[in-house]
Amino acid sequence: MKYVLDISTLDALSSGAKQRFLNLYSELIKLNKKKDFVIIYTKFNEVRKIFNYQNVNFIKNPFSQEKYLKKIISTVFLFFYIRIKFKKIKTIEYFTLPFFKIQNCKTIFTIHDLRRIYFSTFFLNRFFLTLFFKFFLKKADNIVVVSKAVKNEMTRYFNKLKMTVVYNTIDKSFFDKISTKDTNKIKKKYSLPNNFILTVGHLEKRKNF
Repeated sequence: MKYVLDISTLDALSSGAKQRFLNLYSELIKLNKKKDFVIIYTKFNEVRKIFNYQNVNFIKNPFSQEKYLKKIISTVFLFFYIRIKFKKIKTIEYFTLPFFKIQNCKTIFTIHDLRRIYFSTFFLNRFFLTLFFKFFLKKADNIVVVSKAVKNEMTRYFNKLKMTVVYNTIDKSFFDKISTKDTNKIKKKYSLPNNFILTVGHLEKRKNF
C-alpha cells in the first residue's frame, strides 16, 4: 500500500504551506517507518534531500504549476501516471485543485485559505469559483484545514463538508537562544530598530501588513 503526497504546487520559494509540509510531514513519515510514501514534486528539488528516508520514493512532475492551465494538464497526467504506476494506493493527499478521485483510494485535500474566492472582486468570477471548489471538495473523503477560522469560512461557503483542523507547525530551531552578539549582527545587517516584528511568508497585500 502506498501513501501519496502531491506537493506539485510547492516551489523553491519559502511559504507557510511549504514550512507546514516540511515540519508536519517529516514527523508523520518518521513515525510511520513501516508505511511506504510517495512524494510528487515539481521545482522543489530539495525535497529529495530533506525527505531522505528509506520508506519514501519520489516522482518528478514535468508540468509547471505557474499557470492554472498547466495545473489542469498536470492533474490529468498524474491521474493516469499513478493509476498505471501503482496497483494499490491507500491514501492520496492533494494540496491544489483540481484533482481526480482514484477508485478504492481515500482522498484527502489540504486547504490553507479561500483567497481565490474571498478576494475575487467580480460577482460572476466568485460565483463560478465557488461552484468549482464545491464540485471538487465534495469528492474528498476528508478536508484538512489549518485553523478553525478557515473551517468556519469553508462552512459559510460550502455548508456540510467533512473537515479536520490540523494546525501549522513550527521548526524547533526557532526556539534556539540566539546570543546578543548574533542579534546585533542581524539588526545591523538589515538596519532593524530595537523593536520589530518578524513574519515568515510572502509580502502580499492580502497578508494585511
